[in-house]
Amino acid sequence: MFSARNRENEWAIEDVEPVSQIAATTINGIITFTNKTDIKKRMELMERFSQIFLKGVE
Repeated sequence: MFSARNRENEWAIEDVEPVSQIAATTINGIITFTNKTDIKKRMELMERFSQIFLKGVE
């Protein structure tokens, strides 16, 4: 997921494995803790997480 873009030096991630684990764990948490939330709200949360996460790895 991250390695292809990182090879192009678009992100300054040297420790790809832990960063990938953080992203996957966060996504899993959103899914787990919003299991009774409608899909639209879940997708909004995923989108917001993506924006925050990608901003952080720029």
